[in-house]
Amino acid sequence: MKIISKIFLFVLISSNLFGIEKVAYIQSIKGDVRIYSKNKLKPPIVAIIGRAIQENDIIRTYDNSECVIISKDKTTFLHLNETTEVQFIESSLSRTLNVNYGNVFLYQEENPKKNLFVFTLATQINLNNGKIWLSSNLSGDDEVYVLQNTAQIYNEVSAIGEKTNQGKVAFSTLDGFFEIVKSNKDDFPDFIVEYLDKDIQLSEFEDLSFQNLKKIKLKDWDLIPKYSVDSEEDIEPLDEGFKYDIGLGLGEIKDNSFFEIAFIPIYHKDNFRMAYDLSYNLTSSNDVKINHFGSIFDIIDKVIYFDYFSSNGKLFVHIGDISKITFGYGQLVRNYRNTYGYPHLQKTGMTTSIEIKENFLDLEFFISDVEDFSNGGPLVGIKSNIFLSENFPLDIEVGIVSDLNQYANYATQTGQVDSSRSLYGFNLNLNYQISKNYYNAFYLFFDMVSLFYPENRVFYREYREVERQGSFSFSFPGITYTYGKNVKISGALHYNSSLYEPGFFNSTYDLFRVQNIKFDTSVNEQDTLYNYLMNKYPSLISNDQDKSILVTKDLHSIINNSQNTFESFGVSFDIETRIQKIGGLELYFQHLMENVPDDVYSVTEVIAKTYQTIDFRLFINEGVILKMNRGEFYLSQYNEHSGLNFSSNSLSNNTSMGFSFDFQISDKINLIFDLKDTFYDINYNGLMLDTSIEKVRSLNCDLMMNF
Repeated sequence: MKIISKIFLFVLISSNLFGIEKVAYIQSIKGDVRIYSKNKLKPPIVAIIGRAIQENDIIRTYDNSECVIISKDKTTFLHLNETTEVQFIESSLSRTLNVNYGNVFLYQEENPKKNLFVFTLATQINLNNGKIWLSSNLSGDDEVYVLQNTAQIYNEVSAIGEKTNQGKVAFSTLDGFFEIVKSNKDDFPDFIVEYLDKDIQLSEFEDLSFQNLKKIKLKDWDLIPKYSVDSEEDIEPLDEGFKYDIGLGLGEIKDNSFFEIAFIPIYHKDNFRMAYDLSYNLTSSNDVKINHFGSIFDIIDKVIYFDYFSSNGKLFVHIGDISKITFGYGQLVRNYRNTYGYPHLQKTGMTTSIEIKENFLDLEFFISDVEDFSNGGPLVGIKSNIFLSENFPLDIEVGIVSDLNQYANYATQTGQVDSSRSLYGFNLNLNYQISKNYYNAFYLFFDMVSLFYPENRVFYREYREVERQGSFSFSFPGITYTYGKNVKISGALHYNSSLYEPGFFNSTYDLFRVQNIKFDTSVNEQDTLYNYLMNKYPSLISNDQDKSILVTKDLHSIINNSQNTFESFGVSFDIETRIQKIGGLELYFQHLMENVPDDVYSVTEVIAKTYQTIDFRLFINEGVILKMNRGEFYLSQYNEHSGLNFSSNSLSNNTSMGFSFDFQISDKINLIFDLKDTFYDINYNGLMLDTSIEKVRSLNCDLMMNF
């Protein structure tokens, strides 16, 4: 616990060392308007009156929405019409607005402290004093109407420009065309006509500050929110202070039904927010433990979220459930989460992101479960991103992961085991931007992963014993294509050394971090395997009386005969899409095959093994289906030997699947339905070797009331 206190103290102190300037405030809004930070670690937020706009923020209006913005020094006034995107960039001497697309009315007061420059794909505008209306599209076609005084307008492609007077319009395009003609008032939209004769006095506008208005919360869909920082996650306004949810629910886990009484207090204040689960379950059986109140860690595990945001956007700390942790291309850590097994397994983890310097260096850190510190140590990881420069756009990510004690879960659940066994992983990801315009971007990436075992791994190949201290993987070449913010497609070729398992730390990792395997020593093959494991891996914990061994994940492939004793090659692709107003889709697929040399000496034919991975998620947005707030379907199977398999009722512990829905019954009542299937030994009672792992189905239906 001392280590957590030191880490938390460090990040809190660090958050105050890195300032970022507030350059403007939201004065009024209509409809859906969002603020996107250039810091990818920070989620977008809904624009509300008084919210500050920080340097490099992007403001985006959608269909039937508008926004009025006033600079902090009250010299610049903007009115963004629907479907418009503008970015604010400030320096000590100038104010720059990048208008990516849309319609913007601009008013600049006389003798401002900072000169105003407006940039589009094709045009630069210098406005010292006056009013203009700018209409710009994604093809690079601009129309600049001077409504009051004059403006300097310049086409950057053809290097043509001149001072444009009131009553004139400049046409400027990406192919270098530039022309100034007399404007026609009939071309003006209604919102511009209102500004023609309007006397704007910025000094008379009321001073607004978000600090005195509303706070924010993630749309957590009430019960179990996701707390990785997702750039597409919405944030909605919420009055600060105290509120609470009361709920009634029915559930079932592995044929044990329960009735849930939920009370969830929620408190938001300034940059802090928290929610706590004071729920109790009346169960039909004690076979599966659901209520946890036995220790101080059980009390901590009731925290749904405890979050801190620094005001400058440089620091985010979350304590609670964690999910979607991925390093690099995901060959070491892919979509790790500590939420599987809920409510039987309740964990409190921690994620932290720190931006040391924008567009240069940031750090991310996670702890899987704080309780594991009392049992030798949790799964922990840290990664750092370094961006070199715009002139050489190479992003370097370095990640280190360590399971400090693979037995920690088992010790927590059973109260047994005093020993520890740890392993480490290293990830290096290089991502180079090949080309980029507003719509399209291409990246070339290289991903290298190493996994270091607690002791030398021993295996047999060609009738000889082979040892490895670790294993490694290369993904290259890798190509990523992005289309705006809605489509991301990646693909890569892979080389894996013998014994390497891609996506080793994945979403089901906690469920088979260690398994209690029983051997029938009356069967020669099982007796031989039992003695082999005990001789080659003496750090494993065994019970000689019932012939069982606590087999850690890095050795699972030995007992199920799926380890790749030869190097393997393969290919993968990764698709992420966001479909406006409908939802989104995420799909990762990988196919690998062992490379068995032609000169392998063996009495019997050595058949190359194949391995496949799929990770699929489908999201449905609010309002698409009746009054459903959100829906999600997911299915994953990692490194499955001999290809994907979903035909059996008892699948491997690499597999998870499920769906969840949230229906808005009224303004204050939600109906939440969640079903998930996972495959693991829920109570560590012991699994006989060569038998299927039983499916653990968890079903919850909750009626939640908000107050």
